[in-house]
Amino acid sequence: MRLTWYDGGQRPSPDLLKDLLKGETIPDNGHLFIGDKGVVFNGRLLPADRFKDYQPPAPTLPRAPKDNHYLEWVQACKTGSQTMSNFEFAGLVTEVVLLGNVALLTGEKIEFDPATMKAKGCPEAERYIRREYRKGWSL
Repeated sequence: MRLTWYDGGQRPSPDLLKDLLKGETIPDNGHLFIGDKGVVFNGRLLPADRFKDYQPPAPTLPRAPKDNHYLEWVQACKTGSQTMSNFEFAGLVTEVVLLGNVALLTGEKIEFDPATMKAKGCPEAERYIRREYRKGWSL
Protein backbone atom coordinates (compact mmCIF):
# COMPACT_ATOMS: atom_id res chain seq x y z
CA MET A 1 0.00 0.00 0.00
CA ARG A 2 1.21 3.49 -0.75
CA LEU A 3 0.19 6.26 1.67
CA THR A 4 0.58 9.94 0.84
CA TRP A 5 0.13 12.36 3.73
CA TYR A 6 -0.54 16.05 3.11
CA ASP A 7 -0.28 18.57 5.91
CA GLY A 8 0.95 22.06 6.68
CA GLY A 9 -0.92 23.68 3.80
CA GLN A 10 0.14 21.06 1.27
CA ARG A 11 -2.75 19.49 -0.63
CA PRO A 12 -3.31 16.95 -3.36
CA SER A 13 -4.16 18.24 -6.81
CA PRO A 14 -7.81 19.38 -7.03
CA ASP A 15 -7.93 17.45 -10.32
CA LEU A 16 -8.13 14.23 -8.28
CA LEU A 17 -11.67 15.09 -7.17
CA LYS A 18 -13.12 17.71 -9.51
CA ASP A 19 -14.84 15.18 -11.79
CA LEU A 20 -16.06 13.09 -8.85
CA LEU A 21 -17.50 15.94 -6.78
CA LYS A 22 -19.26 17.54 -9.76
CA GLY A 23 -18.88 21.17 -8.72
CA GLU A 24 -18.95 20.70 -4.94
CA THR A 25 -16.39 22.71 -3.02
CA ILE A 26 -13.43 20.62 -1.91
CA PRO A 27 -13.10 21.06 1.88
CA ASP A 28 -9.88 22.27 3.50
CA ASN A 29 -9.27 18.94 5.21
CA GLY A 30 -10.33 15.34 5.05
CA HIS A 31 -9.21 11.92 3.94
CA LEU A 32 -8.97 10.42 0.50
CA PHE A 33 -8.40 6.78 -0.44
CA ILE A 34 -7.92 5.98 -4.12
CA GLY A 35 -8.53 2.41 -5.23
CA ASP A 36 -8.77 0.50 -8.48
CA LYS A 37 -12.58 0.67 -8.61
CA GLY A 38 -13.32 3.99 -6.97
CA VAL A 39 -12.52 6.52 -4.29
CA VAL A 40 -13.44 6.99 -0.63
CA PHE A 41 -13.50 10.69 0.15
CA ASN A 42 -14.45 11.72 3.69
CA GLY A 43 -16.48 8.53 4.08
CA ARG A 44 -18.27 8.81 0.72
CA LEU A 45 -17.85 6.26 -2.06
CA LEU A 46 -17.21 7.94 -5.41
CA PRO A 47 -18.21 8.04 -8.19
CA ALA A 48 -21.63 8.12 -6.53
CA ASP A 49 -23.47 6.57 -9.48
CA ARG A 50 -21.22 3.51 -9.41
CA PHE A 51 -21.97 2.89 -5.72
CA LYS A 52 -25.64 3.97 -5.54
CA ASP A 53 -26.80 0.41 -4.79
CA TYR A 54 -23.97 -0.38 -2.38
CA GLN A 55 -25.11 -1.71 0.99
CA PRO A 56 -22.45 -1.59 3.68
CA PRO A 57 -21.93 -4.72 5.76
CA ALA A 58 -23.65 -4.95 9.11
CA PRO A 59 -21.43 -3.91 12.03
CA THR A 60 -19.52 -6.89 13.40
CA LEU A 61 -17.04 -5.40 15.84
CA PRO A 62 -18.09 -4.99 19.45
CA ARG A 63 -18.44 -1.44 20.74
CA ALA A 64 -17.07 -0.04 23.96
CA PRO A 65 -19.62 -0.23 26.79
CA LYS A 66 -21.92 2.79 26.42
CA ASP A 67 -19.41 4.03 23.77
CA ASN A 68 -17.13 5.01 26.66
CA HIS A 69 -13.48 4.08 26.17
CA TYR A 70 -12.68 4.88 29.81
CA LEU A 71 -15.25 2.33 30.96
CA GLU A 72 -13.86 -0.12 28.40
CA TRP A 73 -10.37 0.30 29.92
CA VAL A 74 -11.68 -0.32 33.45
CA GLN A 75 -13.54 -3.40 32.23
CA ALA A 76 -10.34 -4.71 30.61
CA CYS A 77 -8.42 -4.18 33.86
CA LYS A 78 -11.05 -6.05 35.85
CA THR A 79 -11.66 -8.94 33.47
CA GLY A 80 -8.46 -9.28 31.43
CA SER A 81 -10.42 -8.69 28.21
CA GLN A 82 -8.79 -6.72 25.42
CA THR A 83 -9.81 -3.19 24.54
CA MET A 84 -10.80 -2.30 20.98
CA SER A 85 -7.79 -0.01 20.63
CA ASN A 86 -5.25 -2.21 22.34
CA PHE A 87 -1.54 -1.44 22.23
CA GLU A 88 -0.90 -3.90 19.42
CA PHE A 89 -3.33 -2.06 17.12
CA ALA A 90 -2.97 1.48 18.46
CA GLY A 91 0.83 1.27 18.29
CA LEU A 92 0.72 0.66 14.55
CA VAL A 93 -1.72 3.52 13.98
CA THR A 94 0.45 5.82 16.09
CA GLU A 95 3.52 4.80 14.07
CA VAL A 96 1.83 5.88 10.83
CA VAL A 97 0.79 9.25 12.28
CA LEU A 98 4.26 9.89 13.68
CA LEU A 99 5.84 9.05 10.32
CA GLY A 100 3.69 11.81 8.84
CA ASN A 101 5.32 14.17 11.33
CA VAL A 102 8.79 12.90 10.41
CA ALA A 103 8.04 13.60 6.74
CA LEU A 104 6.95 17.14 7.63
CA LEU A 105 10.04 17.76 9.75
CA THR A 106 12.45 16.52 7.07
CA GLY A 107 10.51 17.96 4.15
CA GLU A 108 11.05 14.64 2.36
CA LYS A 109 8.89 11.77 1.22
CA ILE A 110 9.33 8.84 3.61
CA GLU A 111 9.46 5.23 2.51
CA PHE A 112 9.56 3.41 5.80
CA ASP A 113 10.80 -0.12 6.41
CA PRO A 114 9.17 -1.28 9.66
CA ALA A 115 11.43 -4.35 9.91
CA THR A 116 14.58 -2.21 10.17
CA MET A 117 12.83 0.91 11.56
CA LYS A 118 14.54 3.01 8.87
CA ALA A 119 13.35 5.59 6.36
CA LYS A 120 14.81 4.39 3.07
CA GLY A 121 16.84 7.05 1.26
CA CYS A 122 16.22 9.66 3.93
CA PRO A 123 19.07 9.62 6.47
CA GLU A 124 17.93 12.95 7.96
CA ALA A 125 14.84 11.14 9.30
CA GLU A 126 17.02 8.96 11.56
CA ARG A 127 17.33 11.64 14.25
CA TYR A 128 13.52 11.73 14.61
CA ILE A 129 13.11 7.95 14.62
CA ARG A 130 15.92 7.08 17.05
CA ARG A 131 17.82 9.04 19.60
CA GLU A 132 20.88 8.57 21.70
CA TYR A 133 19.90 8.44 25.35
CA ARG A 134 21.87 10.03 28.15
CA LYS A 135 24.04 7.69 30.19
CA GLY A 136 21.88 5.72 32.60
CA TRP A 137 18.69 6.25 30.59
CA SER A 138 19.04 3.72 27.78
CA LEU A 139 16.29 1.41 26.62
